[in-house]
Order: sequence, then structure tokens, then C-alpha cells
Amino acid sequence: MQAQALETVHATITELKNKLTELQTSVSNSNIANGFVPSSPYVSPDCPHGYNTAIGYIAETQVELLGNFREPVSDLLCDTMWLRHNAAIRGIKVVAVEAPEAYREYGFRTIEAYPIALLAERLDG
Repeated sequence: MQAQALETVHATITELKNKLTELQTSVSNSNIANGFVPSSPYVSPDCPHGYNTAIGYIAETQVELLGNFREPVSDLLCDTMWLRHNAAIRGIKVVAVEAPEAYREYGFRTIEAYPIALLAERLDG
């Protein structure tokens, strides 16, 4: 019984160690760890490499569309739901990041960041 308890503790410690390593890798790969300061109020300061938010992706790749938004949060709601749904059914990792300035004005502290390829699939064209 004691051996089984020790195995459980060891497994838990190993899992926590792996999560910590994953978190450290995420932070070291993030823009904020590299001294990134967003040039736009729509860009989140801490997206991991290869990820972006829907609004950040548009701000960086299709800036001309920003002028068409009345309310960026509600105007991207359908896109955000599509991204969330498709990430879930495909088993794609979604990351919570600090909300960009434009979203903090609406009370958001964090928003979801998605892999660039998924964002491109939904938002390009």
C-alpha cells in the first residue's frame, strides 16, 4: 500500500515537473519574454511563437479591415466561435493570453490565442 502511494506521489511530481517545463518553454518563446511591446492596441503582448489572437492576426495581416469594425469583440464573435469549435474537435491546443489593450477596455483580462494556421484558415480570404 505504501509503495502504491509513493508511486502516485512520484507520478504527480513528474506530471507537475512536465507542466512546469511546458510553461517555462511557453514563456521563453513568448513575445513578452523577448521584450516585445505591441505596436497596436489590438495585439496581445504575450502570444507564444506560432500563435495569435483573432484580432491580433487581423491587425498584423489585414490592418485595413480594422476600420470596418464597430465593436471588435462582437464583430469577431462568429469567427471566435468557429476557431474555438474547430480547435476543440481537431484537438488543437488553444492558449489563454493577456488581452490586448482594445479588449481590456471591455473588461477582458485574457483572450484565446490560436495557431496561425487555424487563424489563416478562417480569416484569410
